[in-house]
Amino acid sequence: MSYRRLAESLGVTPASIYKYLRGSAVPRDTVVEKALRLSADLGIEEVGEMIINDIAGELEKLIEFLVSEGLLPPGTLSRLSDIIIRAKLALASLPR
Repeated sequence: MSYRRLAESLGVTPASIYKYLRGSAVPRDTVVEKALRLSADLGIEEVGEMIINDIAGELEKLIEFLVSEGLLPPGTLSRLSDIIIRAKLALASLPR
């Protein structure tokens, strides 16, 4: 799929796609959601995996920074743990 066609499908410009891929811009949540739906429709599960890995990596960096600076807000780790548990339950309920 060309940048132009992908951009049209996601409602952004081809320049935005280029910037996302280079890492010089971050897509809005709605663009990420559209990309995940599009990749699922096309049978390209790797896209969702890449997005999740990217988010997890950035979250890990943020937490490491907050911990090292003593800035981690109270309850953050508990909240993240709850999110992970809900995600695991949701995955377990999917048909295989």
